Amino acid sequence: MILPLFFIGGFATHVLALHLYWTVRLNTYSPRLLSSLLYLVIFYLVAKYGLGGHLMNSNDFAIGIIAGVVILGGFLTVGPTVLFPRLMRKA
Repeated sequence: MILPLFFIGGFATHVLALHLYWTVRLNTYSPRLLSSLLYLVIFYLVAKYGLGGHLMNSNDFAIGIIAGVVILGGFLTVGPTVLFPRLMRKA
């Protein structure tokens, strides 16, 4: 049960940190912003019905979401904005 939460947490972080940030910062539509908001809806539904309905353990929920936010969300946010441009300049 932790692995799906890992991806949900990571992609939800990516949506908020990258697509929403760039839309506000550049005052233009960031590609995939609208479709990626579905991850936030999925996160809400998992939290409401999975955790609230006692279908999953709260420890599994916390571990999955935290790991996803830190590992996958961190990579998807820092990679395209900071890491990849620096690597491309050095090449």
